Amino acid sequence: MKRVIFYVEGQTEEIFVKRVLQPHFEPLDIFVEPRTEGGVVSYEKTKRNINKFLNDKSLSLLTTMFDFYGLHTTFPKNKAGKTPVDKVRNLEKKLAADINRQRFLPYFSLHEFEAFLFVDSGVTAKVLGKLELKKSINDIKKAFSSPEHINDHPKNAPSKRIISLYPGFRKTSHGIDIVHA
Repeated sequence: MKRVIFYVEGQTEEIFVKRVLQPHFEPLDIFVEPRTEGGVVSYEKTKRNINKFLNDKSLSLLTTMFDFYGLHTTFPKNKAGKTPVDKVRNLEKKLAADINRQRFLPYFSLHEFEAFLFVDSGVTAKVLGKLELKKSINDIKKAFSSPEHINDHPKNAPSKRIISLYPGFRKTSHGIDIVHA
């Protein structure tokens, strides 16, 4: 059996790993487990934790699941890149080079986990029990080149946009249910 750690930013990502990824990978003889950061912290603390996890010889792979947007200022952000996606990929490469361990594969979401909720507006509206939201969700999605680009200001983050349409939205329950559907 292979063992993979997902070093995640917060509770939403932790629940996503447990409810969605674990059941998916288990039949493939891959055990995945989340390790929570508990919010965006300094690069030095993150790097120390990554190296600590990688010292475990039973580990097959370690990956991260952090939001690029709002990342702590101590992370080695590379301003190179024409698009935000280029900047994320450059950060992943820079982090991989800095850690320099074969079993480490960094991943950063351009913005936040809730960008996934804009992938299929029909599923999102259905899980929320408000089919009339499909058009509004789709209109937001169409205004951007991809769901991960939906975040032009902290007040306009994907989760904030969903909350404006559905005030009862809860990231750790509704968000996971939508992604899992």
